[in-house]
Amino acid sequence: MPMQPLQWAGTAVNAFLPLHGDPTIPEGAEDFVLWALPVAKFFFNVSASAVVGSLILACIALRPGSREYARALNFAGGSAVIWTLASIAGSVLNYLDSWGEPLTFTEGFGQRLGLFLTSVGLGRTSLTTTAMVAVVTMLCFAVRHIGLVALTATAAIAALVPLTLNGHPNYGEGHEAGILAFALHIISAAVWLGGLITIVVLRPVLEQAQLRLVIKRYSTVALLAFAVLTFSGFLRFLATVGSADNFLSPFGFLVLVKITAAVALGLVGLIQRRWVLARIDRDTSARAPYFWLLVSLELIIMGVASVLAVILLRLDEPIPDDPRVDYRVLAESMADQPLPPVPGISTFLTETAFDPLWFTVSAGALALYLFGLIRLRSRDVKWPLMRTASWSGGVLILFYVTNGGLNDYQNFLVSAQILAQTALMTVIPLLLVLGRPVALLIAATNARADGAMGPREWVRFISRSRPARLLTSTYATTTLLIVSVGVFYASPLLEWAAMELLGHQWMVAYFLAVGCLFVNSVLRSSRMRQEPRSRLLLMGLIVPSMFYVLLGLGIINSGYLLSADWYAAMESPWGIDPLEDQQSGGWYILGLGLIQLSILAIAVVRTSGDAESRRNRASGEAETVPAVTKAGKA
Repeated sequence: MPMQPLQWAGTAVNAFLPLHGDPTIPEGAEDFVLWALPVAKFFFNVSASAVVGSLILACIALRPGSREYARALNFAGGSAVIWTLASIAGSVLNYLDSWGEPLTFTEGFGQRLGLFLTSVGLGRTSLTTTAMVAVVTMLCFAVRHIGLVALTATAAIAALVPLTLNGHPNYGEGHEAGILAFALHIISAAVWLGGLITIVVLRPVLEQAQLRLVIKRYSTVALLAFAVLTFSGFLRFLATVGSADNFLSPFGFLVLVKITAAVALGLVGLIQRRWVLARIDRDTSARAPYFWLLVSLELIIMGVASVLAVILLRLDEPIPDDPRVDYRVLAESMADQPLPPVPGISTFLTETAFDPLWFTVSAGALALYLFGLIRLRSRDVKWPLMRTASWSGGVLILFYVTNGGLNDYQNFLVSAQILAQTALMTVIPLLLVLGRPVALLIAATNARADGAMGPREWVRFISRSRPARLLTSTYATTTLLIVSVGVFYASPLLEWAAMELLGHQWMVAYFLAVGCLFVNSVLRSSRMRQEPRSRLLLMGLIVPSMFYVLLGLGIINSGYLLSADWYAAMESPWGIDPLEDQQSGGWYILGLGLIQLSILAIAVVRTSGDAESRRNRASGEAETVPAVTKAGKA
């Protein structure tokens, strides 16, 4: 059944082509694929960037319901149609290029194409991307509400991810880091290019003041995209070129040229902020040539970088096509990475397993928090030192869990996997929430007067939504936490998180979010008195404590190995019995869970006391005002 639509598509092509001559095109077929594939990828990249950039600008720079907002969404819809067509064409051309057959549309074409799209890695990712892009296209025409537009922008960014898995396969031992860096590289480039294209499209309907605001907000996004683009490009450069001897190879030279183009783009962006904005303030009509000059230069440099990216995909990389090492034990072959040293306290602290995504998240979290503190200091507003220390500690622990020795060992030891998941759910969320980042964001940012959605407006929009109100209830978050952990350990999700890059990234993001929601609901309910004290103690502290105790003791005393198909099949690397190692994981759950709830209980008592003191002072002041008024009358 799944093959029938593809066969029908092949039949339709067979019926159409005879109108233009014989269905077989034997001469110049290879040349056609050689030039058609880069063209299809060019339209794919540009249209995808236009969709992502226009949706992001609609979410952060334009007033919902305005003429420019509607134009941005219409532009996103039209670009999404081109994106879908380019994705379909790219899928067919990838099939012709990968299988090396001549460009013929015979009776078996649909069957072979269907086999490629459903059985081959590149074909499956092409089919997945096309399906995701088609969904994004429908959403672009169907939604206008700002919340749904934000979800559509998220879906559009997600549609860029699958093909990154096949973009650069030769990363050697650092293949996972290279893939993540490639994904960050593609997304940041799409945001940068798409935002610029959207500004050009919106310029005719923007007034002078509006144009300046939109360019200023785009410049902030472009600066962040440039930082991510440069960092991820440098990491990919190290992963693909390898040693310094390969810098002078054709591939290494083109990568250096591409990095130089990225630096040039950053300089153009700085000039755009300081130069164009000043001239727009003076006189838009007289200074329009300067605007178009800078836009043209930026588009030319971006185009050069895109062409180089296509050429890089077709060149032989300095790292061999089969970069795998000669594995010594079965565990190395299963995990597709060399076995780390014998685990111990020193190796857990000194070993590293670089994760570009969470390195970027950690660095960005610290940088943005520091920027907020600087903004408050410029306004003579004090911020508690303990909040800063708590946030910094949570981010540093997150960085260690995702980039340190724990990340290096969790593919081999079930205890390391349990420790990472438990830390992401307990200690790290507690420290992050106690840092009060949302309160800092509200205090450090200004409300937008033009009706556009800035960081402050998005926080209020999300906090007032129905899902957010539901997730501030300790009933909901405690239930979510217990169900999530139970399903994770009782299902193949644990093995998926150990085996696959996507599974590992899902585990980190999901349990970090679940932990933050749980801690925030308990502290918010205590601070705002949203729930009775008995319900807060029961669902926020007592039930989770019982759950951690039962889960920890259950794993300690269990004779059943979690994910036995994975960890038992590794034949006990370093001679460590997997069942004994799993018992250590049970102690981690027991210890970290109770530590989290103990600190949370102290925080609940303290916040409840502070809230009670504030209410008492407020009631005392309210009683004093009438008394003073009466005395004045007397």
